[in-house]
Amino acid sequence: MALAKPEPTPTVHSLEELRSSTANVVEEARHRIVHLRVDDDDGLVLLAEEQYEEIVRWIRAVLVASRAIGMPEAERQPGAFGDSPWLAVFDDEDLTTFVEEMGKAIFDVLGSTAGTVDGLRTVGQEWRTTATVLADPVSREVLLGRHDVDDFIEISRPT
Repeated sequence: MALAKPEPTPTVHSLEELRSSTANVVEEARHRIVHLRVDDDDGLVLLAEEQYEEIVRWIRAVLVASRAIGMPEAERQPGAFGDSPWLAVFDDEDLTTFVEEMGKAIFDVLGSTAGTVDGLRTVGQEWRTTATVLADPVSREVLLGRHDVDDFIEISRPT
């Protein structure tokens, strides 16, 4: 059995560190999520607005996709997906996988000591790329259509 690799301890700054080195803490928050310990019972999380917006955007997409699972095909139009109309190309199975993968990516960002949205951004871009490909009817048929053994022939090496 393989042991899980221990996660590094997140950087946690005290209120005193913030007072004495505000510029450094703010600069760090521009690049990664920073934890600020106010006292024993209270803390704050600082992150760049762009990272916050990215997290919120993907949370919304997950919520919309969750709501669309089981929706009749006639109602599954791009307009029903709010800010993520590209989700309309996916069936229930794909939407379920999207919810699972994006949910994990969001969880990883929020619980990560790395403190960046890079992994979340990558997973999201991969899903959007897949949606773009599947939106093309020819590509969709080639990738997801039914294939028969007779559709393929053996060829010889060119001479």
